[in-house]
Amino acid sequence: MTVEDLTAKQTAFVDAIISGANGAAAYVTAGYNAPNINTATAGASRLLANVKISTAIARLKAGTAQRVDVSQDKLVAEYWDTYHAARQLDTPNLTAARQCLDSLARITGLFDAHSTVDVQHSGAIEHLSAVSLDTLQELLSAIDQQTTTLAIEAPDSEILDA
Repeated sequence: MTVEDLTAKQTAFVDAIISGANGAAAYVTAGYNAPNINTATAGASRLLANVKISTAIARLKAGTAQRVDVSQDKLVAEYWDTYHAARQLDTPNLTAARQCLDSLARITGLFDAHSTVDVQHSGAIEHLSAVSLDTLQELLSAIDQQTTTLAIEAPDSEILDA
């Protein structure tokens, strides 16, 4: 399968996806008619299910990864090193450390952008800023072990279920 096997709109859709656009945005960018976001999302879903299009996307992504010599393992190692470096500063950069943990969760598939967390406000939410990075690491480890119920103990011994 070559790019020549795709229509001009399909090629534009593939290019937009490779450039980082989400499906709906790529659908509109490629020139497809979408009067609303639902139409664009449904159209993008159909295009992504097309074997020719999904194959073109996979080949282009694989080629890009090879050209820049990037793998999931390399990214994980780099984020892990950056996370530890951010924590070991004289004044730890907690924002950078949290961003590294977030990126690690995304790269390894532990974070699902479509999932939601239902938090019932019981006053304990103000204590989230007091949660240590060690506790966050433990939570990520628990998620990795497929634990479904997690609890964070707040400073005043309240429990917040996530």
